Amino acid sequence: MLIRWRRRPSASSSGEAAGAAVSTPVPMTALDERLASLRGLLTAERSRIRPDTFDLLWAVLEYTEGLLPSWDRSAAVRAADAVQLSETLTLRVIPGLEDFLLLPDADKPAHAGTFHGDVTRWADRIDRHRRRLLRVLTSRQDARREIDGGQPGRR
Repeated sequence: MLIRWRRRPSASSSGEAAGAAVSTPVPMTALDERLASLRGLLTAERSRIRPDTFDLLWAVLEYTEGLLPSWDRSAAVRAADAVQLSETLTLRVIPGLEDFLLLPDADKPAHAGTFHGDVTRWADRIDRHRRRLLRVLTSRQDARREIDGGQPGRR
């Protein structure tokens, strides 16, 4: 049986998207919509996903949602990471989960290990880009403290 979630084109293999997308970061509203879609899918289909895979997908969801309040600032500085994170979520995680759920329930146990491995790789990729985006905020906070000279109350 062909494993459908593996047929998706790689985010880095789409040549036309790579050059154009990096110059324009993904809007926060678009990322928020994708995360809401993932949340809805995970909530509705929890019983059909292996528990450790569900936990991993839920962690990806929560960690990525944590970026939303500062998305516009960090994505503007690290556009490539913002685009890669968004593309991994859009082209791999959500469609991969949808494809896995389309398998007959009787076939899911045979493919669950492979799917979990794929989810682990996708989660690692998202985490790598998420950490790079978070470094932007940390660097700005450190710079602000240095400029302020450590004086409390000064902004």
